[in-house]
Amino acid sequence: MGRFDSAIAVAKKLISKNGQTVTLRGFSGTAGADPAKPWKPGAPAAQDQTIEAVFLDYEQRFIDGPTIRMGDQRVFMPAEGLTAPPEVEGLVLRGLEVWKVIAVKPLNPNGQAIMYELQVRQ
Repeated sequence: MGRFDSAIAVAKKLISKNGQTVTLRGFSGTAGADPAKPWKPGAPAAQDQTIEAVFLDYEQRFIDGPTIRMGDQRVFMPAEGLTAPPEVEGLVLRGLEVWKVIAVKPLNPNGQAIMYELQVRQ
């Protein structure tokens, strides 16, 4: 039993209650590199995970243009239930909407992951 198990449970419960099911897509490794062209790697293999997430708008005071743009969203998801952490350049699929992950900020005091805050953009 970890030190932050109760915080993990609360984060998961609140996100589940107020969020929606999304697909987190990461791209790692390569799929099907051509043996005749070893210098040309294959396309990255997509790895999908289903997770609950909450989407929130950024407050106007945080929108600065270069870093956070109008229309960007903050996405909160629990660390529990993920087989791999979210990654920059990954995707969050919300229904028919496709959001690109711009930044990932883990909440992991003492090294134990509780949840992730993502900045996403369409």
